[in-house]
Amino acid sequence: MAELRNTSPERFRTFFLRELQQSVDQKIDVLNERLNQEILPKIKGALETGRLSIQEPMAVLGVNVPLIHLSQNLVDVVQGFTADLITRISNETKARVRADIASSILRGDSILDAARRIGRSLNAPATTFGAVSNRAETIARTEVLRAYSISQAASLRQIADYVPNLKKQWLATLDDRVRPTHRQANGQIRDWDEPFAVDGEDLMYPRDPGGSPENTINCRCMSVPVLSEIEEGPASFLPGGGRIPGVGELAAATMEFAAG
Repeated sequence: MAELRNTSPERFRTFFLRELQQSVDQKIDVLNERLNQEILPKIKGALETGRLSIQEPMAVLGVNVPLIHLSQNLVDVVQGFTADLITRISNETKARVRADIASSILRGDSILDAARRIGRSLNAPATTFGAVSNRAETIARTEVLRAYSISQAASLRQIADYVPNLKKQWLATLDDRVRPTHRQANGQIRDWDEPFAVDGEDLMYPRDPGGSPENTINCRCMSVPVLSEIEEGPASFLPGGGRIPGVGELAAATMEFAAG
C-alpha cells in the first residue's frame, strides 16, 4: 500500500506493473515464512499434548502401558502437511493481488483506486487480505487440533496390544456452533482401529485428513479412549497388576487432561 502511494501516476500506468508484482511476491513470501514460524511449533506441541493425553490418564488410572513415542517421521509429515497448506494460501494470494494490480492498470484506475481495490479493508472477509487472514486463522485452528487427534490415534495404536478391548468415543462440543451431524455423532463408540460414521463419511478421528473439508475444517470435536466392556462389577486387573478403569473413567480422565 505504501509503495502504491509513493508511485507517480505515469510510472504506475506504464512501467511499474512487473516491479510492483515482484515486490508483492516478496512480501507474501515473508508472510509465508512468518506463518510457518508461528504455526509449526504449535503443531509439534499439539502432537506432544496428544501423546500425553493418552499416556498420562493411563498412568493415573493404573493401566500399565509402555512409554509412547512419536516418530520424527510422523512429526515431519504433519508439519509438512500444514506447511503445504500455508504455501497454497501464499501462492493463491500472490495470484489474486497480481490480478488486482494488472486489472487496475488496464482499467486506468488512479493509484488511490488501485490501493482501494487491492486492500479496501484488511479485516473484511470479502477482500484479498481479509480472506487470507481468515484462512490463515482457520488453518492454524484446524491443523493444531488435527495434530492433536493424529497423535492420539498413533498413541492408541502403540498401546492397543497392552490394553484389552480398547475403544474410542466421539465427543462433540455441544453448543450452538456444533454441526448437526457432529452432534448426532456424539457418544459414538468404535474399536480403536475402526472409523466413526460421521455425516456419511468414515473418520478415524475428528479432523481426519481423509474427510471432506466441510466435515473437518473448524471441527472442535474430541476422540477419547474408553473400555466399554468393563461396565459393571469389580475392577479388572492386567497381568502386571495394573488396574483397567471402568467405562467412562478413561474418557473422563482424557477430557480432564485436555481441559488442563
